[in-house]
Amino acid sequence: MLRAAAKVFARRGYDGATIAEIAATAKVSSGAIYAHYDGKAELFLAVLRTYVQREAERRLHDDRPLDVGDLIAEAGANLDRQPAAERTLLIEAIMTAKHDAKVRRALSQWFREQHEFIAASIVAAQRAGRVTADFSPLAAARFSSTVMLGSLVLDVLDVPGVEHDDWAAFVTQVVDNFRPARRPASSRRAAGRR
Repeated sequence: MLRAAAKVFARRGYDGATIAEIAATAKVSSGAIYAHYDGKAELFLAVLRTYVQREAERRLHDDRPLDVGDLIAEAGANLDRQPAAERTLLIEAIMTAKHDAKVRRALSQWFREQHEFIAASIVAAQRAGRVTADFSPLAAARFSSTVMLGSLVLDVLDVPGVEHDDWAAFVTQVVDNFRPARRPASSRRAAGRR
């Protein structure tokens, strides 16, 4: 159902998409959709969660320990490589939120959840000493969303981008500024002898 809904929302936009067309694309009845989702806004939010949040969830559920710095650097560095359907869905959601209160509430909830996840991950990383403690986790979460949304808007407006490697290097450098300074190995050895 979610794959079918994503296709229809991307093709028709939120306003043009109908539960009937989504059901037909998914080869299920409209009733089957309503059995799982309260309506189009809730289905749209489920699509956003599934397609836009996929990379973060993959990182959370694999066997490697989560490094929030790496996660933010990787996500930011690959903004220009997000599938067009994912970019289209989020822009469509933002445009729809302007005149649809249900979508606005759902999208607001989704962004709050993203901010809480990022902020909580940063707090944990700060406590573990993997990132510096001299900045606000909520400010970092908002900054991450701002960069992501700005990138999507520039893509929609066909503003020329930069080379992927240049963008990735820049994002990595920004994130690395929030990692604790590492002393050279010779300094650590000397400190250990005292």
